[in-house]
Amino acid sequence: MKKGTKLVALLLGLALMVPACTPGTNPSKSSQDPGTSSEAPVNYKVTISNKEELQAEWFVGDPSRKVNIEVEPKANITQLVNEGKITITSSDPAKLAVEGQMASPVAAGEATITVKCGESEDTVKVTLQAKQTVKEKYGVNHEGTAEDPFDNEDACKVAKHEKYNNEDFYVKGKVSSFYYAPGSRTSGEVAFYLTPAEGKTEKFEVFKCFKDKEQKQPLTDDDIWVGGEVTAHGPFTVYNNTQAETSSAIFVKCEGTKPQPRQTLTKTFAEVLAVGNALQDSDSTWDYYKFQGYVTVKSGNDYFLTATKGEALIPGKSDAAHQERDIKGTNAIELYGAGKVEALAAKLLEGAKVEVTMIVKNYHGTIENGLDLKDEDVTVLEAGTKWAVPEPAVANKTVTEFIALENNKKNAYTVKATIKAFKSGDTKDKYGNMTITDGTSDVAIYGSTATATALAWDGAGEYAFTNPQDFLTNETTSALKVGDEITMKLIRADYIKGETTTIQGTGIITAVTPAGGEGGGEGGGEGGGSGGEQEGTKVTLNIADYVSTNSIASGTKVASIALDSVVTAKAEGTDSNTGKIYIGTTGTTEWRFYKFGTGTLKIELAAGYTLVSAKGGVATSNYGDPTDTQFEIANNVASYTNTSSNFNIKTLEVVYKAA
Repeated sequence: MKKGTKLVALLLGLALMVPACTPGTNPSKSSQDPGTSSEAPVNYKVTISNKEELQAEWFVGDPSRKVNIEVEPKANITQLVNEGKITITSSDPAKLAVEGQMASPVAAGEATITVKCGESEDTVKVTLQAKQTVKEKYGVNHEGTAEDPFDNEDACKVAKHEKYNNEDFYVKGKVSSFYYAPGSRTSGEVAFYLTPAEGKTEKFEVFKCFKDKEQKQPLTDDDIWVGGEVTAHGPFTVYNNTQAETSSAIFVKCEGTKPQPRQTLTKTFAEVLAVGNALQDSDSTWDYYKFQGYVTVKSGNDYFLTATKGEALIPGKSDAAHQERDIKGTNAIELYGAGKVEALAAKLLEGAKVEVTMIVKNYHGTIENGLDLKDEDVTVLEAGTKWAVPEPAVANKTVTEFIALENNKKNAYTVKATIKAFKSGDTKDKYGNMTITDGTSDVAIYGSTATATALAWDGAGEYAFTNPQDFLTNETTSALKVGDEITMKLIRADYIKGETTTIQGTGIITAVTPAGGEGGGEGGGEGGGSGGEQEGTKVTLNIADYVSTNSIASGTKVASIALDSVVTAKAEGTDSNTGKIYIGTTGTTEWRFYKFGTGTLKIELAAGYTLVSAKGGVATSNYGDPTDTQFEIANNVASYTNTSSNFNIKTLEVVYKAA
């Protein structure tokens, strides 16, 4: 063989050794093999698209950062990385470790990240700084350790800091007031505010505090008191984008002079009302107050006392910061939950004059008992009469007629309708939320039940559920589907917030006529869907597998995830935590969304494709068990928003087809 021929053969051999940066090709087969594709390999051009983010100030100990990549022509980046057709490497793994698309700072110094696909490559040089102390990282005066705990101001600052990453810190300060006083919660949890420094106003809240983590022993008046110097520790959070607090906390100690034992102070009704109104929101008195009043109104398990017999309640609103919750009566004192004690319910009859001994609490403007009442806390001075209010007749209505009615709970109606959709967010598996239609009008149903005794006349002039647990559950709704004809006993229970009113009904299902065919027909409006096996391309995503494959650290924000080259899942919202990946202590992994502001999951498709269906494994409690949930589809985009609580996604399944 001639020398030139040998050189050509050598170069050809080397060329064949270069892996093709092409999805779906098999380099072990020759293009001359019979039956194989002769499609030419795609030569992708790769670019690192977030260089500025990677070059931003980065300290050892900070969270990992994702190396975002763009390719031309467009393709599924995750697939190319997983198949090894795109490689991401570090010039100095001892300083910057790279696994998948995640880069983690290991030691101070410089390193270069190189992304390569075939002959195309891009690089970015990053600088890693030595690990910061807590003081340096957050700009605070203490380290947050048991030996050097944060004060009130440090804790507020760290909780709201953009670099905070679910760390467990110690905090110490003087108890200003209780949100949940010892003994006020059946769960045993205690919550209290710390006193801010002179000239400051923001208070840090130590929330859900127990003596220990495992047994959750409750604190008592002997353990903690207003004015005591308390130390506790736990991870921080920010509630409603405003209140800096612990998400849960463990009590360490409380030092200082304990208050004298509680006294019982005898006061007039007006004096007790004035004491309650002088308290800060959610604060309680230390001493007990004994006073007399008349039982005027019963609402479920709650009773309202007034100074004179039969006195009309004066309604009111609390401050806007608490979403303008209704106050039943500004001239009334509420005996909250008293009806749960059978002996108390027997005493608290209409018009009865009673003497009550209780801790006084101001809860968003309503004056009520700070601790659960016992039988011995109430003495009857003048007997009342039985709460005997006849239950009104049930009338038949169409959906159109129902939504034209007055908003009240004093009348119930039989409504025959078709299930149009199940509500996303609080799904049918939790509260039985759905939309029903008569073909002309729709109405949202919040809280459905299949128990005939669950929606009952409460004896105080209105209908109420006897037990919230009577709402439909996963077991009782497994047979219900879009298109079913149902008969419901409904009451109007509109949702009112500020100036906005949403028409709603709530009630019981008394009859069901299943729609024809498995899975019902086409669903409309909220939550729609279609029945039977759906045709098209199905793609799935398991968040735990995705996080493991890409080495994503807990607390990392992930704005979007590509399921394939067509489907992209996006996290949108105004809450800073929406779209973060969290990994629990048991290994549970989730993509978390928050209710504060907005938090929405969107499923979008590339041009030229139509969305058939989208669903996911959704949990409405952190690290909770997921529920299989269909997402709403509108304008070829699927979305999911939970308006009542945060939610998290564990799995996704999307079906689409060519347009």
